[in-house]
Amino acid sequence: MDQVWEMQVRLVASNRIGSEIIETEHGKSEIKFYGNSFIVANRAYRRNCFIFCDDKEEADLIAEFDLDKIKSTRHCWGVFRNRRPDLYKCYTSVEQDVGKHVL
Repeated sequence: MDQVWEMQVRLVASNRIGSEIIETEHGKSEIKFYGNSFIVANRAYRRNCFIFCDDKEEADLIAEFDLDKIKSTRHCWGVFRNRRPDLYKCYTSVEQDVGKHVL
C-alpha cells in the first residue's frame, strides 16, 4: 500500500464473494470468490483512508475524491516537478517517426 501514497493514486479493488459451480470436462467444479474489496486513498487527501468489505456479504463501497485537493497535493509533493512532457511527443503522437527524435 505504500506505493499508493508515493505515486499519489487512489486504488480500488473489486472482488466477488461466494461460489459458483461450473461444468468442466472432468465434471463439476466449484469456484470460490474471496471478496475483500477495498478502496485506498493517500493520506494527504484523507488521513489513511481505507474502506474495506469482508468476504461474507455483498456491499457497495463509495468514496468521493476532491480533484482540486488532489492536484494541489501532487503539486506540493513535487512528484511531477521534473516531468518533461515535451520529450514524450514522439511516444504519444499518432504519426511516429522514431528516426527524427533523439532523446
